[in-house]
Amino acid sequence: MTRWVAQTHNNFVSLTPYNWTATEVHGFQGTRQPAIWMGENGPVVVVPGFTSSDKVTLKTLFDDRGLNMRKETEKITPAYYSIVLNDGVGGGVLVEQSATSRVGHLRFTFNSSFTPYILVESSRQSVFTASATPTPANITFPNGTVSVNLVPGSSQVHEICGSNSERQDAILTPLSTRPFVAGFNGYYCARFDYTTSTTSYGTVQNSTMHPLAQSGEGALLLGYAVFEPQSVVNVRVGTSLISIDQARKNIDAEVPDGTTLEQTVSVTKAAWTDKVGRFALEGGSVVQQQTFWTGVAHAMQYPYEVDEQGSYYSGYDGKIHQGDSYTGYSIWDVYRAEWAFLILFAPERLPGMVMSMLHDFEEGGRLPMWKNIVETNIMVGTHADSLIAEAVVKGVQGFNTELAWEAVWKDATVPPINDTTIVNEVLPSHHIPYLYALAGAASKTQERVRQIAQANYNNTPNGLSGNEDCGQMSAWYLFSAMGFYPVNPVSGEYVVGSPFFDKITIDLPPTPQQKDKTQKRTLSITALGAQTMPYVKSLTVNGRKVDSPIIRHEDIANGGELVFEMSGVVEEWGNETLVRLIQRKGFVTLTLSSNAEVGNRITFGQAGAMLYAFVFHDQIMTYNI
Repeated sequence: MTRWVAQTHNNFVSLTPYNWTATEVHGFQGTRQPAIWMGENGPVVVVPGFTSSDKVTLKTLFDDRGLNMRKETEKITPAYYSIVLNDGVGGGVLVEQSATSRVGHLRFTFNSSFTPYILVESSRQSVFTASATPTPANITFPNGTVSVNLVPGSSQVHEICGSNSERQDAILTPLSTRPFVAGFNGYYCARFDYTTSTTSYGTVQNSTMHPLAQSGEGALLLGYAVFEPQSVVNVRVGTSLISIDQARKNIDAEVPDGTTLEQTVSVTKAAWTDKVGRFALEGGSVVQQQTFWTGVAHAMQYPYEVDEQGSYYSGYDGKIHQGDSYTGYSIWDVYRAEWAFLILFAPERLPGMVMSMLHDFEEGGRLPMWKNIVETNIMVGTHADSLIAEAVVKGVQGFNTELAWEAVWKDATVPPINDTTIVNEVLPSHHIPYLYALAGAASKTQERVRQIAQANYNNTPNGLSGNEDCGQMSAWYLFSAMGFYPVNPVSGEYVVGSPFFDKITIDLPPTPQQKDKTQKRTLSITALGAQTMPYVKSLTVNGRKVDSPIIRHEDIANGGELVFEMSGVVEEWGNETLVRLIQRKGFVTLTLSSNAEVGNRITFGQAGAMLYAFVFHDQIMTYNI
């Protein structure tokens, strides 16, 4: 529901909170910004700092509060983050961070001669357009609330809780929805351990300190607590879209009192291991393997859950409902392959995800297009129809199919009224390299897929050629690495490409309708020599010879065995169109473009003779046919 990151930038549409090139950290942010081209919703930022012991002065402005990073100490995993930040005089603070779905867990180990403090930012200046230069025309000052709650009978700070109305996509809200979500708020409650000793507390508004104040409301609002030097401060931050009380309940449910950071890391690591650990890779390069693992982590993050212990805030009618709710679909993107990936590798989530879209239909009158908690209605088309149809075709159960039919039928027959559609066409066409195979030129698919993967994916922070698109960019790589891709997702078919690894063994997770959850469903994909041999010579699926580059979902849905015979030269398999071209009767003359060099004209012998070469775009490719 909420992702926790080191804050290096004040995020807005086109800028995320963390950038790996930064040298300062300005806080640790609970963010709900799902993608770089979408906006933030109700964030909370926890900020460590230092002050003199004689007079407490707080650095509350974003530019002032940055602490230099000791970059060599930074550790990043899906379950744990840590960094040492300098205090400017030789000391500093070790910050460690983990999280569950709705709770951030941070530990600050202060090692400085200065007095440490922690700020909790309730509301801030917000930029709501894709512009790095704030102007009066594109900034807002969301309203916030803050309360500093003491341990009963003492002056020790136990909680700093609050809310804010920040929603950077507000200008995209459809007119039909806008009146119902005007009261949107993101809520939080930061809970300190009872054993943590505080020496002072208060609130800050618009850079003005209010020592010992226990509440505040308005813009540019923070709460703070000051600690003894050399303190170790544990703070668990519950987040909610329902209420502060629900944020507290989320702490109690996910990271209750007495939970150590190590225990939270262990729980989160186990959840990730359950997914990532289902893939075993053999062969391939280190870059390919690390890119694959990173892709799995990316593809498993979206869409993300926003229901809380059976209830959820609806971004369509502004009310609290019962049931499952997800957001961050980026349906325009994820219908291509991300959704197909989730059907295979996160089947336990699919019924709730489909029901969430149907809840959106019931509460807002239409299926979502680009729901960022509240509908933004951007992009073109109604690709939620594709998600639901693919779920039905591939056997997903546990949702109301009659209601689903009603929803997709409305999309097909009734245009929206008084709503805005914004078109964005700057997207990769992931299916195009696979069209060669459908046209009987599978060797071109095999070449282009390898070329695209090598040029546009790697294991560095710049490992994607664009933004992640909520898992779709990684889903393309993952399917391509496995050797097949869902070109037409609702067909129930996958087009065969060229696998990257000698062998991939996958322990498919159990589906909700699977009676024996302990029964193994293993999918193995063998392609010996794949790293140096990109062409497919033959393919068997579950022992059955496959002569065309198509496999069915039922071939792999419950496990199975795909065996590729790879080759270093172009083979006849899947190349019917090319083979027919060079096997037609009589002599065949192929001429390259008009600027081709002399000698690039080749005449093949009569039909039935040994044809061993084919010229294509200035390349001679050897055929064994």
